[in-house]
Amino acid sequence: MPKPSLMFVLLPNNMKNYLSILFTLISFVSFSQKAVFVSVKNDSVCILDESPTGKPSSVDKASLWLRADKAGKIIYNCPNQLQQINAPSGVYKFDPDGDGQNIFDGYYDSTEGGGWLMILNYVRDTGNPGLNIRTNDLPLMGSLTLGAGEAGTAFWGHASNAMVAQFNVSEIRFYGVTSNHNRVIHFSTDESRPIDYIRSGTGNMYPIKSGHTPLSGHSAILPAGLTTCLSHKGNYALINNPFRSSGNSWAIRTGSGYWTVDDLGYYSSNHNTLHRVFIRTDSCDCPFGVVQSANPSDGTGVDFWQDMTSYSKNATQNSTANQPTYLNNSTDNINFNPSFSFTDNHLEIAAPGIFETGVTHNNISTFIVLADNERNNFDWVLFEGTDVDDRFSFSMNWRGGANMDWDKAGLINRLTYLAPTPNIPYITAAHSGTTSSYGNSFSNNQALEINGNLVDFNNSFSGYPGINSKFYIGDQESGGDNYNNPFGGRITELIIYKKELSSLEQRVIPSYLAIKYGITLSHDYISPDSVLLFDVSKGYNFGIIGIGKNTSQGLYQKKSKSESDSSAGITIELTTEISSGSYLICGHDNGSLTRINLAGETNVITRKYFSEQTGGVGTVNVELALSEIGANTGLATNQVKIIIADNSSFTNPFVLEATTVSGGIAYFSGVPLNDKYFTFKAAP
Repeated sequence: MPKPSLMFVLLPNNMKNYLSILFTLISFVSFSQKAVFVSVKNDSVCILDESPTGKPSSVDKASLWLRADKAGKIIYNCPNQLQQINAPSGVYKFDPDGDGQNIFDGYYDSTEGGGWLMILNYVRDTGNPGLNIRTNDLPLMGSLTLGAGEAGTAFWGHASNAMVAQFNVSEIRFYGVTSNHNRVIHFSTDESRPIDYIRSGTGNMYPIKSGHTPLSGHSAILPAGLTTCLSHKGNYALINNPFRSSGNSWAIRTGSGYWTVDDLGYYSSNHNTLHRVFIRTDSCDCPFGVVQSANPSDGTGVDFWQDMTSYSKNATQNSTANQPTYLNNSTDNINFNPSFSFTDNHLEIAAPGIFETGVTHNNISTFIVLADNERNNFDWVLFEGTDVDDRFSFSMNWRGGANMDWDKAGLINRLTYLAPTPNIPYITAAHSGTTSSYGNSFSNNQALEINGNLVDFNNSFSGYPGINSKFYIGDQESGGDNYNNPFGGRITELIIYKKELSSLEQRVIPSYLAIKYGITLSHDYISPDSVLLFDVSKGYNFGIIGIGKNTSQGLYQKKSKSESDSSAGITIELTTEISSGSYLICGHDNGSLTRINLAGETNVITRKYFSEQTGGVGTVNVELALSEIGANTGLATNQVKIIIADNSSFTNPFVLEATTVSGGIAYFSGVPLNDKYFTFKAAP
C-alpha cells in the first residue's frame, strides 16, 4: 500500500500567490535567460530554505553545500531575505523588481541585527574627488580604514533616488567618522518622511531629530542636536546637508567642498572622512522571492560555484586557465544531472576556507559524489591546511587506495579505502567524532563509507585544528610535496558539516544523493521524515534507482537509471507532476539473464525487479536497454513485454507490450509500477 506523505494544501488566500509564482516564472524565462527558477518553501513562502537533511536550514547548519544542478548565482530581491537566513556580511546579487533585467551586486551587512544593504559609501583621504550617483548598481564595501582613498573605484558613490525606490525601505542607518575628532555618527531611523525623502528626493530628514535609535559607538551631537535640514535635494538627498546644527553637519562635498561628519565644513577637505548609509527593507512579497541565475552552458569553463548554505562559502576561480568545465549533456551527466569536470584545474574558497582559524573541530561529516577518471594516478579532491602539518584533505589513488585525512600528524586520523572502478560515480561519506551511522557512539571515532558500506573505521580522532588557509576543490595548496597532482574526474555534489550528525541524518543524506545520482546503497533508503522508502533486506538491492520529490531537500528527480550497475537495463520516468514526499524506488534481485516461461510468455528473463512507492507517483514510462539484459536489439514491439504482478510469484500478472522499439531501446508508456514486482520478455 502507498505510504503516507507530507501534503501541502494551497488555501484560497494562497491561490493568487501560487498563480503569480507560475506567471512570474514564465515571465523570467520569456524575457531573460538569467533567471530560470523560483524556489518556494511550502508552496507559499518565497524564501529559499533547502538543506541536505530536509530540516530548515537554520537548524541544519550545513557548512558547505555545492551541487552542480544549482551552480548559478542566487539573486535576492531585498536584504530582508538574507536576514531571514542569517547570511554573513558580503556581496550578493540583487534584482529588487524581479524582472531579471537589471541584476546588480550589493553589499549586505549582517551587523546591528542584520538586514542592511549599503546604498552610500564614500571613504576619502583628502581633497574634493568627484561624486558618483549610481543609477544601475550600488557601491561595494572596500576599505574599513579611515584615510583610504577610494574615489573612482567600485566602492565609491551613492544610489540615486530611483535605485532606492526599487526597495520597500523600512529603516535607514547612518554611519560616519572623521580624522577631525573622535565622535562617531551611528544611528538608525524608521521615520516615514526621511524614508520617503531618499526614495523620491522630495521632502527632508527633520523627524530624525527625535525619531532615531543610537547604535554601537554612537557619540555624535547629531542628529539629536539637529536644527536645520535642507529639503528637496533630489539625488543629493543623502549628501547635501540632510541634517545639521549651527556648528555640526553631515555633508559630502556640498557647495564649498564640505566633507563633514558632525563638524563644521571649514577646511574639511583636509580631513579624512568616511560616510556610509544602509537601508533595511520589509519582507519581499511573493511571487518574486529568491531566484537563481541560469547554470553555465555545457562545455564552458566556470569561475563560480554557489554555496547553497547561509555561510555563502562560494567556490571561485578567476584564472581562465584553471577553471573546471561544466558538463551538462547526455554522455557526461550523472543520472541526468550535470557535473563539474576537473582535469588540471581547481576551485578555491578564500581563507579561512571552511574551518575557522584556531578552532579545533571535533565533529566533521563530508559527503562527496564523484567519478574518478583514472585509478592509478594520485590526485587531490579536497584540501585545506598545509601539506606538512595539520590539514583536512581527501585524496585519490594514494598507494592503490584513497585517503580522508583530518590531521596529517602521525597519520593517526587517516582513513583509507580502495578506489572504485574509474568513471563509475559513487558516494563517499566520512564522519569523525560523531555518532556512527551504525548506531555506535564514540567521542573520537572515524568512519568512512562508500555507497553506504563501511570500509574503514577507528576511534583515534583527536580533532582538526582549523588553519588560516584556502579551501581547494580539485587540487592542493601550491608548494606542497605532492603539488601538481590535480584530481581528474567529475564532481556533482559536495556537502560538509562541522557538527554532530545523528545516525538518521547519516542515512537521510546518502539516500537523497543515491536517488538523485542513480547510485545503489547497501542500506535502506530513508526520507527526511524518517519514512522507509526502500527496504534493501527484501533482496532487490541491485541496480537501485529512484524518482521522487522532496521540496525541503531541493530534490526533484523525474528520470532515473542506474550508474552503479551496467546490467540493470531500465530507466524510469515520471509521467505527471508529483507532490513533495512522493517517491518510486526500484531494484532487482541480480537474477541470471537466462530465459524461462512465465505468465504464458516465452523468453522471460529470470531476473525480477521490485518497485516501492511512497506517496502518490502514478504511472511511469519505462525504457529497457535490450543489450543490457542480453536481448536481441532488433526485436519487434510485440516481442518485448513487461510482466507485472502484486507478488514475487507473479500470480495473476498483467502483461504490457512495448509501445515502440528503436535503437535497441524498448519503450513502455504509462506503466503502473506502484509497489509491484516485474520482469521482461525479450528473446536473446
